[in-house]
Amino acid sequence: MNLLQKILSIDKKRKEQINEEKQKFTEKEKFVLMLEELGSEECWNDVILQLTKDKQLSNSPKDISLIMQTIIDTVMSKNEVDIKDALFKIYKKEIEKVLVSGFPDWYKQYLLTVYSIK
Repeated sequence: MNLLQKILSIDKKRKEQINEEKQKFTEKEKFVLMLEELGSEECWNDVILQLTKDKQLSNSPKDISLIMQTIIDTVMSKNEVDIKDALFKIYKKEIEKVLVSGFPDWYKQYLLTVYSIK
């Protein structure tokens, strides 16, 4: 096995290990990890470069608010579906519980009302 094959083999094993570790996380933990990846320094640099290109920065702390809002807008617009899907996955069971909360008792009462009127 040559050096390149060894490196690729190690890289593949590392990726498999990371995937196994991610599977141990709860959906909420996976969501937080996703957000941390989306809000990376790479993203921040891209936004700064774009704002600089558009001549919107004064290169002072006054830029912080604009940069932060642009980071948020950019990440949210590019990843809206993934974020919504992840949130839905996290809260689906809770939503289902709320939708039918109290239904069994209500239905029993309904049956008593509808079928005892005869």
